[in-house]
Amino acid sequence: MILLVDDNHDLAIAFQLILKSRGYQVVALNSGQEAIDYLKVSETPELILLDYSMPEMNGDEFLQIVQSEIPEILNRTKIVGLSSFSAQDPSLAHFRNLVAGFAEKPYDIESFITLVKQFIA
Repeated sequence: MILLVDDNHDLAIAFQLILKSRGYQVVALNSGQEAIDYLKVSETPELILLDYSMPEMNGDEFLQIVQSEIPEILNRTKIVGLSSFSAQDPSLAHFRNLVAGFAEKPYDIESFITLVKQFIA
């Protein structure tokens, strides 16, 4: 199962539909807090697709909370960071070090699917 966390509701729904059409089970949530709450009570996803730039809780803050409150998630789940910032942006350095992969928005659909396949069968 893939957990997609992105505050852009339309984008999250679009990629949820694309991934589902490729046979993946996907849960799309629109905030870091929704995702934290979900992870505390639901099955552990194989992959988390995590937007960096979200209001209230960015990707770094999300990962810090997961590390302190539900650290087992980090041991069992691959996390791919998503951002409209360039991968080379210095403000993303810490975030990039915490995630297994990274994708810049906007996405090419086939490149995005290829990235997902790197982390989940």
